[in-house]
Amino acid sequence: MIIVIDGPDGSGKTTLANELIKKLGATYIHATFKKGWNIFNYHTKILYKAVLHILKNKKPVIIDRLWLSEAIYAEIYRGGSAWPLQGRFFERIINRFGGINITVTTGNMLAYISQFKKLCNTRHEMFTSDYGRVAELYNQVYYGKKGVITNNEYLNYYLNNGGIDTCVNSYNYEFGTSVEEHVKNICNILPRLQTSETFKELSNFNFAGSLKYSTVLLVGDVPNMNGIKKPLWPFWYYGNSSLFLAKVINDTTLPEISLAYVDINYKNGVETTKRWLSYKSYLGQISKVICMGNEAEKTFRDNFKGVVYYRTVHPSAARRFLKYRPRFIKTFLGLKRY
Repeated sequence: MIIVIDGPDGSGKTTLANELIKKLGATYIHATFKKGWNIFNYHTKILYKAVLHILKNKKPVIIDRLWLSEAIYAEIYRGGSAWPLQGRFFERIINRFGGINITVTTGNMLAYISQFKKLCNTRHEMFTSDYGRVAELYNQVYYGKKGVITNNEYLNYYLNNGGIDTCVNSYNYEFGTSVEEHVKNICNILPRLQTSETFKELSNFNFAGSLKYSTVLLVGDVPNMNGIKKPLWPFWYYGNSSLFLAKVINDTTLPEISLAYVDINYKNGVETTKRWLSYKSYLGQISKVICMGNEAEKTFRDNFKGVVYYRTVHPSAARRFLKYRPRFIKTFLGLKRY
């Protein structure tokens, strides 16, 4: 599984990570930042590296900072991230591997500020101003804070919809509390986020989202290579139809944990779709399949006769042609009850 830890500088992320490493035998990956980097591509490489570690070692991977830290630090120090919907893409993969998002909050702000000032005297910190604002924004995004508006679309989604705390795979590490107790709690939660199916065919990249908690399967056709050598996960490209789809999902305030993605006419697409349907049937869940585009619908209809599905246009058509857009958006508005 993938364990992501985000929080303000000096709040105890590394201490928690080290204790989890001891307990779980996990691999540790620390993300950083340099001006001019394409952070979406950089974090994608980190996720890919994490998956390869899991495949090889069958052990968890701890990632110290990912999309949430990029969004918050960019908001405070750069006027916003160039990838404001990055979090939606990355949560799909964390969900795919039964992962957990740990956010460090600072209920006792005075104690945190005092601790941070002490740390600045003993080690180099990249940012030494506005750290109180950084910590406060982590608090607001985690618990939700209507009325707070940022330059980041996904932060705004959480601020106005109950916060990251509403996610089934989120966990709060409060600054200054017992690390040992949190490690125990996290180790107890992790098995509940996974299923016997979670780690089957990990090398199959043609699936994103939670097998266990998703209730809607978005069925695409084949990936648009967009000049890359090979695609990673379905609709994984920060542009064109993938980004348009993410924007529509965000605007209709759908939680990522409820969604799963597959390109049915790509590698293992039909088999992966069958596995998702079978698991939903096994759980007795009310689920919904959305075929996006004619080719996706044809393959689904031919292979799953008698299975109810819904059809809409492919996101590329909705993005390019205004006449298709209302129908496409209406489809996603109708998913809110799922």
